[in-house]
Amino acid sequence: MALRLGGRPQEDEEPGDDSGAGGRRERAAPPDPAVAGAQGHIGDPLARLPAMLTVKEVAAILRVGRNQLYQAVARGDMRAVRIGRTIRIPKTALLELLTSSPAKPGTTASPQ
Repeated sequence: MALRLGGRPQEDEEPGDDSGAGGRRERAAPPDPAVAGAQGHIGDPLARLPAMLTVKEVAAILRVGRNQLYQAVARGDMRAVRIGRTIRIPKTALLELLTSSPAKPGTTASPQ
């Protein structure tokens, strides 16, 4: 039992419980469906990605090596933004790559 401001003990609190709200924690409000719909499914991990990704992050998502991804950027297979010596890949470019139709075997995905 812990003492409240009025000096009366609360039955549902345990000694040492410093949560303040009678041991109960407030739940966060559910996300707004209009906002969630604009970003994809709530459980969709791609919806939680930042707008710009590093080459290392995209390589991990695609399960390819960094050098292979750098080569894809150099060929124009993947859109990227270069800031000085740093390369960032927009999330939209990753989503475009994932939703595009696969290339035929023996051909490259870049238009010529």
